Amino acid sequence: MGKPCKALGLILAFLLVPQQSFAAGITESIDARLRKAEAFVAKSDKYLHQSKLRRGMTGYGLTVLTGTKIEKFDVIVISVMHNFSPHHDVILCRVSGLGLEKSGIIQGMSGSPIYIKDPTDGKHKMIGALAYGWSFQKDTICGIQPISQMLAIQGIGLPGDKPAAKLKSTAGTDGGKLDEDFARAVLTTKKIDFSTLALPKRRARTASPGSPRLVPLSTPITASGAGRRTIELAEKLFAGTGLIPMQGGSVGGAEAKASGKTKLAPGSSVSIPLITGDLDWTGVGTVTEVIGDRVLAFGHPMFGEGPVQMPMGTAYVHTVISSMRTSFKLGSMLKITGTLTHDEYTGISGQVGKKAEMIPVNVTCIWPTGEQKFRYNILRHRIITPLLSEITVFQSVYANRDLPPRHTIAYAIDIDYEKFGKYHAANFSSNNDIYGVVSDLSRPMAAMTRTPLGKPVFPKSVDVTITIRPVQKTASVLSVKLDRNVYKPGEKVTGLVTLKPFRAERVTGAVSLTLPKDLPDGKYTLTVCDASDVASARQQEMPHRFRPKNVKQLFAALKNVVEPKADKLYVRLPLPDGGLAVKKNELEHLPASMAELLSRETAIDTVAYRRSKVVSFQTDYIIAGSASAGFTVRKHPRREN
Repeated sequence: MGKPCKALGLILAFLLVPQQSFAAGITESIDARLRKAEAFVAKSDKYLHQSKLRRGMTGYGLTVLTGTKIEKFDVIVISVMHNFSPHHDVILCRVSGLGLEKSGIIQGMSGSPIYIKDPTDGKHKMIGALAYGWSFQKDTICGIQPISQMLAIQGIGLPGDKPAAKLKSTAGTDGGKLDEDFARAVLTTKKIDFSTLALPKRRARTASPGSPRLVPLSTPITASGAGRRTIELAEKLFAGTGLIPMQGGSVGGAEAKASGKTKLAPGSSVSIPLITGDLDWTGVGTVTEVIGDRVLAFGHPMFGEGPVQMPMGTAYVHTVISSMRTSFKLGSMLKITGTLTHDEYTGISGQVGKKAEMIPVNVTCIWPTGEQKFRYNILRHRIITPLLSEITVFQSVYANRDLPPRHTIAYAIDIDYEKFGKYHAANFSSNNDIYGVVSDLSRPMAAMTRTPLGKPVFPKSVDVTITIRPVQKTASVLSVKLDRNVYKPGEKVTGLVTLKPFRAERVTGAVSLTLPKDLPDGKYTLTVCDASDVASARQQEMPHRFRPKNVKQLFAALKNVVEPKADKLYVRLPLPDGGLAVKKNELEHLPASMAELLSRETAIDTVAYRRSKVVSFQTDYIIAGSASAGFTVRKHPRREN
């Protein structure tokens, strides 16, 4: 045992040391970047370091409260809180003017640059961005993100920097290990909303009402083209993310033309469009600084994901809505002018001129009275893309009316994942709102963007067709009765299934299944069931197909889960033999006991599985429930009396 143990120790040492060095390297890189930014601020005539700030020093801030006009408000320094978070400080200031005494700190002011008069030369110099506040605060005290901490964001050019390397998201790098909880969640046979699975567990960024915590200001999301029900859904989905959806409208033609030459500049409004097209959903904040073609904004994160690729552009502020709880800007996108490239805890940064790709989503709704087509584009983001895809479908269905009180929905979902292939889900639901559509759409969107098995995978396009009929077509399985109790191998088992349709008399239908010719003598159970039950049985019998080792296998498992159809009746017969899966290769027709034994004695990546014979029968109903009947197989039934 000595040599294997020594070898194992060497392997563990090899695995652990690089990980520790890699983590240390990241920490040193971030700290070095911050030190360089602080040194640059200390020497610059443009910025004022927080170490030089004293209580009572005065200055001004810049923001937009209406249209695109940048206006000044007054600022007075209260204090500097050192090490507010690890290695980071926060400057406390009181602001006034522009009606802030009445409105309080306004959501959408995030990033407003703050300038303080330097007593050494009498010049106003930037100290940072307005970024933090409290809930229900009576005074206009806010937290300022120091400019040195914002300049430390990757991608912002500082003196002595080498040419910026192209950074890619490290989320879900290739060769990751399967998260068992994640696999169970996205591969469950239940029809549930998977979009929130994309949200990280650390999603709660805002303070609970009345909580005495200094937190990043929320980002108002102006939702143009959305109805009340869609806004309510978005509020639920975005809860805790720091994004606050609110119903609004896009910029009128005259205002857009007058603001056509607006550029991103310190104090101007910046937009981060989440959805464009028949919906226009835009996050609004304020630009802090522009360095060459690089833009700094917000002073706090959107999600803190690091490298990203999101659209960025100019914005128009319709007005400010004052509220007892929190005031906010009602703004809209003017024009996409660049790409948001970095999303970090101290702010966001982007590049002017570079355009980010978006995902086209096409939804067709077919009602008894006609057809409606909707066209959207949603951003590519591993957290929020699944939520946005659900919102587009929800808004399309509820754009002009509610579903009928009793309804049946037929839907088809086609998602092009390019090199992985096309995901296709076509199914039915009845009197269950659009949860079937939402489930089969959000499942792959969440699974492929948040997979721990590789890099996030975004679709090239999404197409959804939904047909609504004003009738409930459901039926429950009551019983199954076989024509005989004894059958020979190779014979056809026949029987009758009794169904109970909604508000209708019971109906019966014939079902049958041909037995394998080599089926051993014994007692067997034939089950008639719905799509959910046959999918669950498949996962229990063939577990290796639902334990993906890479993204390609995950994609195959996702398609497998949604294959059974709700309008079919499935007849299932468990077989006594099974097989052995060795690295996804299936060795069939092994006795179950032998397969189980071999799976214990051989390699770890070996799984015993069982088999069933399954046939399906088309029905006029959405089937629910199951029933079973037993029978006996005898090769020579006349031998016994």
